Amino acid sequence: MPENELVLTELERQRATVLLCHPDQSVRLNLRRALEELKFKQISEVASHGKAIELLKERHFSHILFDSTPTNVDPSAFVLGVLRDTPETILLALSNLPEAERIFALLQCGTRGYLILPASKESLLESVIFASKG
Repeated sequence: MPENELVLTELERQRATVLLCHPDQSVRLNLRRALEELKFKQISEVASHGKAIELLKERHFSHILFDSTPTNVDPSAFVLGVLRDTPETILLALSNLPEAERIFALLQCGTRGYLILPASKESLLESVIFASKG
């Protein structure tokens, strides 16, 4: 492996705590399965930004993969709130469409990356690695 190649070791993946926040249950299921195949072990899921905020009061997550479209909370407000309370959290926006303006706004708020859905398992891993270490 080249020295400058970014990776998440299997141990780092097992220790990661991932929250999937998306209104579509099938999207959450597909992401969960892909993450499990990639050796991520601690995965939770919710259907809305509001539910994610509630869960974040009880648990810490190292990574949050969230829908970039508004649910019951504006995604930019969601990102700013998460990072205000837990600045070390790695946020990755999910989008069904490559909506440059929305994604750029989320990146400006502190989101570390984005993933266009549907995505391959390899693209998912690459996005998580870049968001985590890039």
